[in-house]
Amino acid sequence: MSIELKDVSFYYFPGTPMEVKALDGVSLSIEDGESVGIMGPTGSGKSTLVQLMNGLLKPSAGEVLVDGINLSSKGTNLKSLRQRVGLVFQYPEHQLFEETVLADVCFGPRNMGFPPDKAEIMAREALRAVGVDEKLFHRSPFELSGGQMRRVAIAGVLAMSPNTLILDEPTAGLDPRGRNGILGRIVRLHEERKITVILVSHNMEDIARVAKRVIVLSKGKVVMDGSTRSVFSEVEALHEVGLGVPQVTELMYRLGLPCDVITVEEARTAIRDWLRRKGTCSRES
Repeated sequence: MSIELKDVSFYYFPGTPMEVKALDGVSLSIEDGESVGIMGPTGSGKSTLVQLMNGLLKPSAGEVLVDGINLSSKGTNLKSLRQRVGLVFQYPEHQLFEETVLADVCFGPRNMGFPPDKAEIMAREALRAVGVDEKLFHRSPFELSGGQMRRVAIAGVLAMSPNTLILDEPTAGLDPRGRNGILGRIVRLHEERKITVILVSHNMEDIARVAKRVIVLSKGKVVMDGSTRSVFSEVEALHEVGLGVPQVTELMYRLGLPCDVITVEEARTAIRDWLRRKGTCSRES
């Protein structure tokens, strides 16, 4: 499933004294099966962008196309679209409401028209996919830990079998264990199900772990778009728009070493090689 934005702008409160231009002439495309990170400072338009992709918002100007279908066209089935382009909001556990975990995750498939037995099969599959233990299926979701609740909320979207999964700050407020668990499941879902994953985050380590491509927004415009390595290697350009880079990348930058390093393992190897070369030079001198 492809998503394309053509010269899209979006205004909040248009025509009023409170008018705000959230997006300004954004053009981009995301192909089927990609893993994309979207980042930018607060107010850059990240959340607006993904809500346009899901059809929750309509552009003030320009076009949003999903598999070539213009979401603003009369007759477009937005309900069907939102089943294919699943959006997990920040703090999605606030939307849990059923008495049991299983019932909550069943809600989406049942709302799509699946019979109860099929909806339960889909819900169980989704819960297993995000690592929720079966012994929790019949417990109240409000008795779970923060990380478990987040997984249940993600399962609720996943149960509708989307082709594209958009996650807006999925690790916000979680402790390191919960954060690592969620990120690991997102990576696994992308690899095993081959679904498109779009991750919105201000956490550079999260982006580096999940995404192969990064889109950077600033003041409603796309200012960078490329492979994760190439974008994070532009340390100074990211600093200029108020963003950081993964800690290991920042370390390499401060050491004056190559900045296309985004994992601890890569940094360890690069620093070891640098020290080896430095030691050789010292002995030769």
